[in-house]
Amino acid sequence: MKLQIPSPIQKIKLKKSAVELHIKRDDLIHPLISGNKWRKLKALVSHYQSSSIITYGGAFSNHLVAIAAYAKSHNLRSKGIIRGKEIDRNNPTLSLCTELGMEIECLDRGSYKELTSTMNEELYDPIKQVLIIPEGGTTTFVKSGMKTLIKELKVQLRDSKKYHVYCSLGTGGTALGIANALSTRDKVHVVPAIKGMTKEALQDKGNRIECTTENAILHYYPEMKKYAAKDIELFLFCEHFYEEYGVLLDPIYTSKVMYFLHTYGELDKQAHNVFIHTGGIQAWKGYFYRYPELHKLLKGISNEISKPLELLL
Repeated sequence: MKLQIPSPIQKIKLKKSAVELHIKRDDLIHPLISGNKWRKLKALVSHYQSSSIITYGGAFSNHLVAIAAYAKSHNLRSKGIIRGKEIDRNNPTLSLCTELGMEIECLDRGSYKELTSTMNEELYDPIKQVLIIPEGGTTTFVKSGMKTLIKELKVQLRDSKKYHVYCSLGTGGTALGIANALSTRDKVHVVPAIKGMTKEALQDKGNRIECTTENAILHYYPEMKKYAAKDIELFLFCEHFYEEYGVLLDPIYTSKVMYFLHTYGELDKQAHNVFIHTGGIQAWKGYFYRYPELHKLLKGISNEISKPLELLL
């Protein structure tokens, strides 16, 4: 498996700011196990002698794809338990997981919630050599992955400035792991993909994986839509950003962070301002599958995500 580690840094200047923004291109680590998924998985899976991995996720989950690809590349069996009984198994995400060898099982939402609601860490059966990973892949091992990310960053940027790091938030592991790896003078600016996240809820997530939130700042913007919405304004922003900077954002997580930065963010002249690109590009395939009219609207993105599978492995 070919990995681009350390991931490169791309420097840009947003139109509203003269301050340089560093993009940590974790999306380029691997096309299918990209960004925070690789950072979460590496230490976790390496810790156990597993022959099989079981995990959970929605029908368009980046996490499921990452697990399926990781398992295939390491000759492991994989199984994905999917939220929702009436799921289209032919959607691009589940089709890709199946092509990568993952067994798919769909549960009704009530059973899925009951099964996953109390699962805050990985489970391991040493006799069967089965590793069970929570939805999104967030465990205490995320701290190791994000510590490595910040070490890479400091080697690449090389001076003693403080850091303002911008990232998205789903299950919370990435943002919390970064907060834990930074010093007290640094800040991690978090733009949640889900509306309604509070500092108290973030702290609760941090407590579960033994991470601090003292240097974490939550941001929202007025026009933010609900999670995974068909947000044409946001999609057009992604298209224009791709055309201008050559960086493809994902439609759910990193797009919201960069939209916030581009429209409302105030970069610190005295700090390194860093945007963490956590990958998740395969999610675009799900949107084009459900809304074919987006192909005409987002021609640059449509062309970019149309590469055949054999070019991604």
